Amino acid sequence: MRKKKKSLIFIITILIMCFGIGYAYLTTTLSINGVTDVDANNWNVYFDNVQITDGSVTGDQVTTAPSIDSIGTTVSYHIRLKEPGEYYEFTVDVVNAGTIDAMIESINSKMNNNPLVELPAYLNYNITYADGAELLEFQELNAGVTESIKVRIEYNNDLAPEDLPSSAQSLSFSFSIGYVQKDSNAIEVDHVPLFQIHSMETILLNIRSGNIQDYHLGDTKTIKLSDGSNNTLRIINTSTPAECSQTGFSQTGCGFVVEMFQIAYPQVPFCTALGASNNRWDVSPYRSYLNNDVINLLPDIIRNNILDTYVVSSDSDHNESVVTTDKLFLLDFVEIVGETLTDSGVINNSRQFDYFESLGIRIGVNQALIRRTGATRTPYNNNMYIVFDSGTYDGETKFCTSGYSAYVAFRLG
Repeated sequence: MRKKKKSLIFIITILIMCFGIGYAYLTTTLSINGVTDVDANNWNVYFDNVQITDGSVTGDQVTTAPSIDSIGTTVSYHIRLKEPGEYYEFTVDVVNAGTIDAMIESINSKMNNNPLVELPAYLNYNITYADGAELLEFQELNAGVTESIKVRIEYNNDLAPEDLPSSAQSLSFSFSIGYVQKDSNAIEVDHVPLFQIHSMETILLNIRSGNIQDYHLGDTKTIKLSDGSNNTLRIINTSTPAECSQTGFSQTGCGFVVEMFQIAYPQVPFCTALGASNNRWDVSPYRSYLNNDVINLLPDIIRNNILDTYVVSSDSDHNESVVTTDKLFLLDFVEIVGETLTDSGVINNSRQFDYFESLGIRIGVNQALIRRTGATRTPYNNNMYIVFDSGTYDGETKFCTSGYSAYVAFRLG
């Protein structure tokens, strides 16, 4: 049976007219042309839903806004970029409304009808998926699936004078994507997680509206702390099961929870303060350090939207529960591994976090998948339990004197 095929072609013509003493007008006409050999009942790949990105040039710099032709195979626009730093960007959906799975057979990019090897220094032209993921041959577009593609053309900033165009130029760019029927060579699109690219404002709005289906357990996001260092947030819980409504149940594993990677601590105060009488969470010097010092390292948008959390922990002898209300907290041993080595007072008052449960982690099962070394809030004699990235654990190792840090969790809402 002959393969079904559709070619989607991005064609760009750029006219640059010089002015002044080194800046130029950059005029761009971009069209996306497709030639389709289709079975109309089964094979139906087309463009839809053009959206202009905020910050793109507007007004008289947009001669023709992007529009899709009547058969859905061509998008055309014509814009002018007057000076370095200006850009025009839009997204357009590629829709597979047929019943046949498709994949990308070929991708071709040309400038002036020749293979595109290097762009002019003053120009950035890029076509990717909307999240920045790279378009690659053999990526699938299954029946019923829509992928969003981003087109961006930018007059580069911070250019040396010799890199600016000094005379009128005409550049023609084309970018073509050929879709064919999917076969055994097909691969999935390796999308960038939306949690990574969304702003914190957008993430918080989505959490509050319950629109978190695109945020996945284990997704990470880099943030900058107030001391200038970077840290990583990881999603470790998204659900609120019925047990969270039980009286006396720890809310640590209820709702949208993230953890910060390995936060160190000032050793000397901890070494003098930590002992058998104050290694439980409610009097732990590390609890005070997190909720009075570390919290102020977080960006305002995060710090101001951390929820107060009802935290249930064990006492030093694991005979009864200790209750605190915290913004930042460490995980209990049972919240990572799903069970405990001791008769912990928290075992029936908390739950294994979704992320670790999704990995199938239990004592002696899949523990190597934990891949995080840090202290827990579970006390052990004069110490706290340490869970290592190898999946092993240790209650004998001195939390304070051995230099271990901890992963710090908090709920957002």
